[in-house]
Amino acid sequence: MSLAASVYFLWRERNARIFQGRARSVTEVTNEIFDSIRAKLSSWSTVTFNVQNRGLCEDWLLDSRIFRINNCR
Repeated sequence: MSLAASVYFLWRERNARIFQGRARSVTEVTNEIFDSIRAKLSSWSTVTFNVQNRGLCEDWLLDSRIFRINNCR
């Protein structure tokens, strides 16, 4: 998902620079990529609760509500 989002937003930025004369900073593009990934991950509602998923949730600043209720302890 990270690779796909990165390629998509970098391609959009490239096209905006070439065809519209607009340019954004690396930070702005990076933030857009991370925000897009966070939004997609936050839409998941049946993630199994385990140590690895909890760590990823914390790394990506996601709400813990994505975990299945019956697996939470």
